[in-house]
Amino acid sequence: MIAYNSCGSDTICKMVWAENISVERFGNIQNLRLFPNPSDGVFNVTFDQQMKGSLQLEIIDLSGRVVLNKLFSDHQGAFSTSFDLGRLASGIYQLRLQSPDGVAIRSFVIQK
Repeated sequence: MIAYNSCGSDTICKMVWAENISVERFGNIQNLRLFPNPSDGVFNVTFDQQMKGSLQLEIIDLSGRVVLNKLFSDHQGAFSTSFDLGRLASGIYQLRLQSPDGVAIRSFVIQK
């Protein structure tokens, strides 16, 4: 960036990170599976985390409200968990998974 005024100019260089927002995939999250889909509310999530670190799993409804938020600390390698969303209304939801490997978002359906 170069800024100018009546006294002259000044230049500054900075690295800027712009995150790519994708409904499918960003980063190196390997083999992410969310199943069964559709389901009555019980889902399984599996994937392979290459880099060691914390993992955050969020379930988001179509209004953008986070209906489930789980944090798994100090994880690396094969990951598997299940969750029961049977209390939620039928509809479309999103799984947002954030790890040191990147961010992945998957849509899924609760169908009762």
